[in-house]
Amino acid sequence: MRLRGVGLVLLALCLVLPLLSCTDSINPTLGQMKLLSTSGVSIYRIVCSQDGAADTIVNAAGQTQAAMEQILGVDVSLVDDMDKAEAPDMVLPYEILIGRTARRESQEVLATLGQDEWVVRAVGHKIVILGETNRATLAAVEHFLTEMLGYTGEDTPMNRELSINPKYDYASCYEAALLPNGNEDGALPGAPYGASVLYLTPMPENDYDALSLSTLQGLAAAYLGEHILLRDGTYEHYLPYLIAEGTVIEEADDAGEAWTLGSLLYRYRDDLDGYLLCNPSPSSESAYVAISLAHHLNAVVMTPDNEQLAIDAGLTCVLDVTDKDDSWLRASQYFPLLDKALAVEQSATDAPALVDYAVMTGCYCYYYDGSDEYLHTQKFKFLTEGAHVLLGDGATGTARVQSLSNINLSPLDAAGLCNLSTLSGCLFTAPSLGQMDYVADDVSDVHTVCLVMSDGEDLRWLMSDFTTDDRWYGSHLRGDFALNWGVPHTVYDVAPPLISYLGHSATANDDFVLQLPALGYTYAAEWLDMTRETLAKQFSDAMQHMLLRYAQIPLNGGYDAPMVDALTHQSHVQGVLNMGSPMSFGSGNYVAWVNQKPVVSMRYRMTTSAADGTVEAIAEALNASSTEINHEDAYSVVVIDAKTGFDGEGVLVDNGDTMAAVAALVAQLDEHVEVVSVSEFMARINTYLR
Repeated sequence: MRLRGVGLVLLALCLVLPLLSCTDSINPTLGQMKLLSTSGVSIYRIVCSQDGAADTIVNAAGQTQAAMEQILGVDVSLVDDMDKAEAPDMVLPYEILIGRTARRESQEVLATLGQDEWVVRAVGHKIVILGETNRATLAAVEHFLTEMLGYTGEDTPMNRELSINPKYDYASCYEAALLPNGNEDGALPGAPYGASVLYLTPMPENDYDALSLSTLQGLAAAYLGEHILLRDGTYEHYLPYLIAEGTVIEEADDAGEAWTLGSLLYRYRDDLDGYLLCNPSPSSESAYVAISLAHHLNAVVMTPDNEQLAIDAGLTCVLDVTDKDDSWLRASQYFPLLDKALAVEQSATDAPALVDYAVMTGCYCYYYDGSDEYLHTQKFKFLTEGAHVLLGDGATGTARVQSLSNINLSPLDAAGLCNLSTLSGCLFTAPSLGQMDYVADDVSDVHTVCLVMSDGEDLRWLMSDFTTDDRWYGSHLRGDFALNWGVPHTVYDVAPPLISYLGHSATANDDFVLQLPALGYTYAAEWLDMTRETLAKQFSDAMQHMLLRYAQIPLNGGYDAPMVDALTHQSHVQGVLNMGSPMSFGSGNYVAWVNQKPVVSMRYRMTTSAADGTVEAIAEALNASSTEINHEDAYSVVVIDAKTGFDGEGVLVDNGDTMAAVAALVAQLDEHVEVVSVSEFMARINTYLR
């Protein structure tokens, strides 16, 4: 939340306190120099630049004045740093210098500070309270107030004997830890804070504004309680769940106009440390360098095309990377700061998609044209095993994905996704899908079918057209028959309001299975057992939050027995649908029991890639299947390729009407074939086959 009044600054500092990490400190015993003279007046006055300093720094100086006056019981002067041309040479003892003042002592200390470092240091008879960035300066002020003055709030008792050590020197640094909002063990990180205020913003009209606005969106999600939501195609699905939790929606600026990049830069100017200037050319790596650094420098990314907007908002350039490339980034002091468990690969010209999330998480962002697989893997080899790589448009080719999986990374198709930084901070909506409990009794002479619609690891499908398109969840046919929807477990981390929407809009015939997308392309890789166990735990936690019981593992590459073992050891996983061949069990059975839990293989798949994948072929096979309820042949899992459906002539084609094809399949089934939810399907297996 943005803090304006002097009385609110301490609250901002309290929010900063948990994020501090001490790097080096010299903290001699306090108590050698009193703050009051023998005549009872304040020895020190406070100095802060009133012209050019951020409002938050000016407010912090005012809070320091108020705290000292309360504790000492006398007036304490707060002055400007005066004429900047003369002030460095002025001999003015006994001053508390807050922020980047024009005093020589402030300037000399500033020259010694690294990124986000801060100090509270006695220099002669002056106390320098200064950080390399605004947020670091606020941390230094917080330290001075609480540690040196003992200030705890308006109830702090008077202490006219307060004194300090004339050699006091304390140094530390500001570190913003990205703690997922209520989901510390998630597979993907979320915004630390949910949105108290949400600015609804039109989609940018050009590439360079899109790049800048998405980086601002990511910074807001990382450090503040005020977020930005771009009006993408499905944003209206999310708003009811945000509003219900008390989020204030701001659709217009103070002038009543729609939010623009310029007005939002002005709105956030006191919360930023400046801007990064990059070259947005598709042939340049400069933009990727800027995206990778934005989080760590708390700086919005601008280009020469829109730099003036940042200048007009009062921001200064903290780093010009227009001539910097990936090699420079890797050799810089910043590269070790990048997240090692996450990366984003997409073209910068595809912003705003994914850029906000890359900035919020402080992860590596890059795009390689795929012409050399070896070089491609070298770019991402610094990541830890099992790290997720979110793939944007142009980054999802099979060779590119396989090259990442070959080095034990987990690629996720997230092309075109916007607002992940904002949505990932919404775990307070307590999303759940839920599954009904079934008692399978008095069932006989039937063949039980479980239809599962899935697009594998594709986050893009689920978070874009899936909810609105008549081919899928937005279909007028939904609810006419039992259908089970595959949901990637990572959606819980990055877009919990979508889970809320699905749960609230589901019919009695809609059920859900949780997909394990992370291993979709990595069965051939040599994963460590610890990596599998970590993933299984993350998956189980997501399942618990969404009140689901059944997992779906993908068909790519076959059956991974160690992964299935790790999954079925989790208490919240009650069964697994294996989208691969039954031969992968080693016995040819369709149903296996692993850790006393059913693992059921796919029997048929509706797809254009196989002659037996047509609606007619599958219906004929199901109608001829066993109805012996105590035999596994009486149970069939049918996977529906989400990108397969009918054309206008009722022919199965790629990118056709999937729901129309499923409805046609159900209509062709005989009376002894029952299409049921995954919950009822598993209940029957547990009852009649165990």
